[in-house]
Amino acid sequence: MDHNDIEKSEELKILLLTVSELMFAIVAILALRFLDQPIYFSTTKTVIFISTTIGGSLFILTYFLGRKFDFIKDMGNQIQSFVFRDIGALEIFYLAMLSSFCEEIFFRGLLQRLFDVPFAALVFGLFHMSEWTNKGMANAMYLAFLGLCFGLLYNYTNTITAPIIAHFSVKFCIGIANYWLDPNRL
Repeated sequence: MDHNDIEKSEELKILLLTVSELMFAIVAILALRFLDQPIYFSTTKTVIFISTTIGGSLFILTYFLGRKFDFIKDMGNQIQSFVFRDIGALEIFYLAMLSSFCEEIFFRGLLQRLFDVPFAALVFGLFHMSEWTNKGMANAMYLAFLGLCFGLLYNYTNTITAPIIAHFSVKFCIGIANYWLDPNRL
């Protein structure tokens, strides 16, 4: 594969991820409009501080648990190999922001409103499940825990901005950490 083919495959991957993430947001926004449920975006210094602190803490927890438990380390490797492989820091920023926004609109903005925090968190975990094995279930349960944290943050702040920022913090830090620690780059 020559350099142009690699660039085209990276662009195609980013395009497909963009379309799939936008579908979540579009479905959620249309459903919320139909149900006459507005989405509240509020950004205060307190919301930003709490959200980045929780997101950073969850990243640190994920990082250290990944060193102790193989299933979390494998989860990070899967994210790296599929989503963040062969792309730069700007693309990592874009994909982290896009997925955080779209997934939080869907899981917290729609599902959590229609059902409850544990249900939205469980669906969030199952959505991110990569394989139907014990390891895949362990990944899903850990991601459900992250979804639970995002859901509680949403309830606490009463703004969708908070879980978007926290989700972004976790995903961007994981992407950048994998980018800088990738042995193929060194």
